[in-house]
Amino acid sequence: MKPRRILVLTIALFVLVALACTRSASGPMPRVTVSGSGAQGGAALPTQVALQAYQAAEQDMTATAMAATAAGETSPTEPPTPVPPAPTPTTVPAMPPTPTPVPPTATPVVVAPSPTPQTVSSGQHVIPAEYVLHQGEFPYCIARRFNIHPEDLLQANGISPWQYYFAPGTRLRIPQNARPFTDFAPRALRPHPTTYTVRGSGETLYSIACKFGDVWPEDIAQANGLPLNDEPLAPGTVLHIP
Repeated sequence: MKPRRILVLTIALFVLVALACTRSASGPMPRVTVSGSGAQGGAALPTQVALQAYQAAEQDMTATAMAATAAGETSPTEPPTPVPPAPTPTTVPAMPPTPTPVPPTATPVVVAPSPTPQTVSSGQHVIPAEYVLHQGEFPYCIARRFNIHPEDLLQANGISPWQYYFAPGTRLRIPQNARPFTDFAPRALRPHPTTYTVRGSGETLYSIACKFGDVWPEDIAQANGLPLNDEPLAPGTVLHIP
């Protein structure tokens, strides 16, 4: 806009100077009354034309400047492009290592063996923890054979000392820490070794052993080559008693 304004002003000054020189050579300028944009009673003078051209140029420049100013006021200033903030690094917590499951150690199952009846040695024989009575046997007979105090045997089985009959198959618990029978009385009822003759029916190796007290039926069966069982022996049979 500024170069254009300078150009218009230069042209206007040039026209004014040229007219002034022409008017001085030709004579006095007629008196003319100027009103508005035109001259009264005649055509516009060259000076007036130059003045009007200057005013028009000035108005044009003023309007252009005002338009530019208005455009500058009304045009929204383009906001600066926002710069996004730098992303803050997100700290991801380290995941703990997943423990590897350890299979439980198998606990060995200890199977307790069935309790074996405790036994106590009596010479070459073994005293069992339990004993089943055979035909012709009774607790006092067993106490003599196993060398167990009869009171300890009766107490261990809850038997009254006044009970005399015991059916075959009666089960007796044999105490392992009992007193010896010899604290009560001698074990032997008859002297041996000797021979014995079966007199009546119904006698067995078990009942004959009870008659000697401290003799085992196993020993009588072995000494005579007989099977050990509950079968009655025939009357008149002679047995060797070890």
